Parts: sequence; C-alpha cells; structure tokens
Amino acid sequence: MVNNDEERYKQINELIISYSLGDFSQKINPSLQRDPIDSIISGINMLGEELNASTISKLYFNNIFDSVSDMIMVLNHQGTITNINLKVTEILGYDDTLIGTPLIDLLQDHTLIQEIKNDERYLLQRIESVIISKNGAEIPILSQGSVLKKNDIGDTEFLLLINDNRKNIEMRNALIKTIVETQEKERERFARDLHDSLGQKLSAIKFYIATLDEINKNTKVTSLIVKSNDMLMGAIQELRNIIFNLMPQTLQAHGLVAAVEEYIYHNLAYPHLKFELHHTENLPRFKEPFEIAIFRVIQELTHNSIKHSEGDIIKINIELQADTLLLDYSDNGKGMTQSNENVIKKTGMGIKNIKSRINSYFGEVKIQNIKPQGLHYHITIPNIWTQLKENY
Repeated sequence: MVNNDEERYKQINELIISYSLGDFSQKINPSLQRDPIDSIISGINMLGEELNASTISKLYFNNIFDSVSDMIMVLNHQGTITNINLKVTEILGYDDTLIGTPLIDLLQDHTLIQEIKNDERYLLQRIESVIISKNGAEIPILSQGSVLKKNDIGDTEFLLLINDNRKNIEMRNALIKTIVETQEKERERFARDLHDSLGQKLSAIKFYIATLDEINKNTKVTSLIVKSNDMLMGAIQELRNIIFNLMPQTLQAHGLVAAVEEYIYHNLAYPHLKFELHHTENLPRFKEPFEIAIFRVIQELTHNSIKHSEGDIIKINIELQADTLLLDYSDNGKGMTQSNENVIKKTGMGIKNIKSRINSYFGEVKIQNIKPQGLHYHITIPNIWTQLKENY
C-alpha cells in the first residue's frame, strides 16, 4: 500500500513538472480507492484542463493580435507601452525591448499622447501624427484607440490601433496634384481664350478709335475719342493682368524666377510697397506643374500681405540646396493677433490652399508670427528631383 502511494505521489510530482513546462495534456487516472490522494489527483487534473483551455485561448488571442495588418500598442494609464504586435516590429523595427518605453519618446510631437490623457471617455478619434522608427525614419501614422480595461483602483490600459499612413498620404497628394493641375489647365485654356478672342477685339477697337482721331477735326468729338481711348487702354491692361494671373506666359517660357519678377513688376502699382527678391543663381527649370505650384503660393502670400499686413516691405528668397527647395517669404506688417493666430494658421487667408499645394510634394510650411516684424513663412520641399522624376 505504501509503495503504491509513493508511486502515485511520484506521478503527481511528474505531472506538476509537466504543467510547469507548459504541457497541460497529461493527466493521472484516479484509483478505485477514492482516498485523499485521489482527491488531489482529481484537483490537479481539473487544474490542467483549465490551464490547457486558457492557454489555447491565449494562443488564439495572440494569433489574432499578431495577424492584424495595422500596428497595435497597449499603453498603461501613464502612456507607457505594455504590449505590441508583430506589425510594430515589421514597420518600426522595434522588438519586445520597446515594452516599458513611454510612447511620447517615439512621437515627433505630443498631440497624440495629449489626446489620450485628456480624453475622459477613453475613446480616441482618428489623429494624424508622426512616429519615429528604430532607424530614425519619420513615419506618418493615423491612430485610433479606446480603453482596453479598467480595474477596481481606476488604472486603465489603452488599446492604440496605428495605421501606417504613408500610402494614404501618397494617394491624397496624388489626388491634390491631379485636381490642381486640372485647375491650372483650365486657367490656361481660359487665359488663351481671353487673349485670342476678347483681347484681339479690344485691340481692333483701339485701332479704330486711333484712326477716327486722325481723321476727325471736331474738338468735342476728339475729346470723347481720347477719353474712350484711355478707358480702352485701361481695359486692355486689366485684361492683360487677368491673363497673367490666370497663366503667366513668362512662367511657361522662362521659368519660376522670371515669372516672380514679372509678378513683382505688376504689383509695383502699389507705390508704398517694396519687394526684395533673392534666389539661387541660375536656378534650374523644374517640371511645369511644380513651378506653377510654387508661383501660386507666392501669389497667395503676396495677396495676403497686400490685403492684411499693412506693411511696406515683402522679402522673397528661393533657394535650391542639393535636392531641397527652400522658399522664405516675409513681410514687415502687423502680424497676427493672439486671438486669431490659430484660426488663421488652420483655415484663414488662403493658408489651407498653400499647405495643400506644399503638402502634395511632401513639403512643410512653418509660420512664424514675429511681432512687430510681421509674418515669416518658411517652406521646405525635400527630395525634389526624386519626386519630379517619379511623378511626371
């Protein structure tokens, strides 16, 4: 009997060792004695079945967790990463050593983490941000999250679903380019039609009026002819300005710098305004849609300065550094008031259109409100030659 009990205890010991090694498939058949040892065996068998079931569920969850096509991070209530799926490793290059790292250390700005901490509902709307990969690459992301669990003492874990937004941005930028280029082609067609039809008719009328002036001897009639001729000259000049703003022929024929110079010349009609243009010497020609985009940005910024700044100096600097185009624009106007600064940056004064044009080339627009020295726009477009080669 003793030997039999020792053998059963030995089986129990081996079974527990198997469980500790993760093998929950083993079990011991109880004897017919129904003694206390059999009760222990039955309890251990039940424990093995529960552990086996929970392990299968955990493996099943882990398979789902790792097979999701988006990156998943689990954060604690302090914003520290407590778990990641395989996509995080594939896209960002981090392994499990990332666990324990504050998410804020990986973000280019703090907007995302602030939204997580400030949202009392623990339901995060879709937010665009930039995350830094292990090799230092800046990857645009689109994040959405919600509360994962909340325990009795109020600590919360947060499930963050992170989408690699590079493809979406490429598609969006391509769409913006297509829309803008379609608009520019329509501008060009409209400018050509104005020049070929209305422009020629006005020129013909001017010729007829000049002819009448030569043959007429009546003083009163001559005075009317002169006034008519002056008004007609004004109309022709206005038409030329409209055609230039729609599609400057100089831009197509001679490039960006020549078009900006001509645009400045047209704006010398404002006697109080002084322009300072600086540029890289012998700036090369770019693809026409890109030159048009930069020209439209300068147009929009100049229009804003004339309309809102109350300044008298506009400085424009166009530089090409390796494969990066830099555009610095500033005026010495009154700048932005504190109350409307954020509104203007987001939606006002054509800034939205400017950012759309620049962002479509993966560029960046930085606005500095340097009171009382006015506004300074610093625009950067990297990898310019690669982009133009790939997109045209």
